[in-house]
Amino acid sequence: TGENPMYLSFQEKFVGFLGEDDTRKMIHEIGAWKEIKWSEDAVTAVFQACGGHPMLSRFLASEACEQGRRKQVGLEDVARVTDAVRSNFRKHRIGVYFEESVWATLREDERGALRWAASGTGGPQQQAPTKDWEEALVNLEHLGLIQPGPEGMMAVNGDLLRAWLRKRGDV
Repeated sequence: TGENPMYLSFQEKFVGFLGEDDTRKMIHEIGAWKEIKWSEDAVTAVFQACGGHPMLSRFLASEACEQGRRKQVGLEDVARVTDAVRSNFRKHRIGVYFEESVWATLREDERGALRWAASGTGGPQQQAPTKDWEEALVNLEHLGLIQPGPEGMMAVNGDLLRAWLRKRGDV
């Protein structure tokens, strides 16, 4: 028997979070396949809600266009979905993703650093309380979960993740 020519031909590559321009491009291009038109404010709302996470952006966009049945998507459609997500994180696939694929995989110091970033207390005058958090903050930034915000603060990347953390009572 010969070697399978497809062996190791495909490998997953972590692309990380997308910037706003790439998120816009992704939503508009995928929508165009199904003749879906997105308003600019709707696309901005998807980016703000998901922080550029490609899978979560696609989940949110798919629900906002009702899996392709809605051919014109506006801000009110995205708001309808984000409100539904926020009202029941525990049962919504975005909330389940936060719980099982984000929170469950973080170390305790990374969880603490994420809580700290979500609390808004991470300004330039207030450093992370322990030296261990320096590495945790770097890890969270590399994962795309936090990013530098205004005035030297670290901000949670995405309104839905921030809301999920607050709803859990972790902030």
